[in-house]
Amino acid sequence: MNRNTNTVLIILLVVLLFGAGIWLVTKNAPDGDIGNGGEESGMKAYTNSRLNISFEYPETYELTERTVVPPQGRHSVTLIEKGTEPPAGIATEGPPAITLDFFDKKTAVQSLGEWAKEQNVSNFNLGAGAFASTTVDGVGAIRYAWDGLYRGETVLFEHDRRIIAASVTYNSPTDNILKDFEDIVRSIELK
Repeated sequence: MNRNTNTVLIILLVVLLFGAGIWLVTKNAPDGDIGNGGEESGMKAYTNSRLNISFEYPETYELTERTVVPPQGRHSVTLIEKGTEPPAGIATEGPPAITLDFFDKKTAVQSLGEWAKEQNVSNFNLGAGAFASTTVDGVGAIRYAWDGLYRGETVLFEHDRRIIAASVTYNSPTDNILKDFEDIVRSIELK
């Protein structure tokens, strides 16, 4: 190889490494805006104008987001209590968490109950097969419990041609994460 070829290859390598570094820094950055909560101290506010949703959550939680590319069309917001993350490099399912998963709705005629029964990702089939009616910010929703690696509860609702699954995993019915989940669901505002 001549000297010019080596120089071009080195420049390309530097540009690729720089691009990879930028990608690593931004890939886990939240899509939504995070700010201080309303009247209550100790709360943070999350707003995502692309998903047209906002909610408040305790500042004792760390919020992360990720998007799964098609065919699933899924965006996830995960809240984990600070200090409960497993050490880096250890393979684990992770600690109990609160998640909001946004799924692109494929068909307009499918009900929430049908979607939950047909989609394994809903965890509906890990439960008793029953759900209760509820609302989220005045929108009809269903709620169901399930049991897998952790116990779980999900509130499923539709907004802006998306199915939204707000879920919590926990070990015991007395875990504080259940109260935090209820507070977060109550604080959801659909835009």
